[in-house]
Amino acid sequence: MPFCPGCAKEVGEDITFCADCGQRLKKRSTSIVVWGYVCGIAALFIFPLGFGVAGVVIGIVNLTKGRVGHGIAQIVIAVTLGILGAIWGAMVWGG
Repeated sequence: MPFCPGCAKEVGEDITFCADCGQRLKKRSTSIVVWGYVCGIAALFIFPLGFGVAGVVIGIVNLTKGRVGHGIAQIVIAVTLGILGAIWGAMVWGG
């Protein structure tokens, strides 16, 4: 069960407001997690440097928001696929 950030009382899963203090309970958005993985994977196929850096930055943001598992995975994916994308691009385009 989650706890209210305002009064630390236990609250239900689908509750919007705390019954004790009235604090609005925010839901975690998963869109930034999804975009971190999208950028990491896109680094393999499209503009490895740009999407690789974006994936790392989003991974760091997720780390600071407490999503440690996603943050570390996104950083590793973005760096690895960014390097592979740069190598692949150099081989394909003869650079």
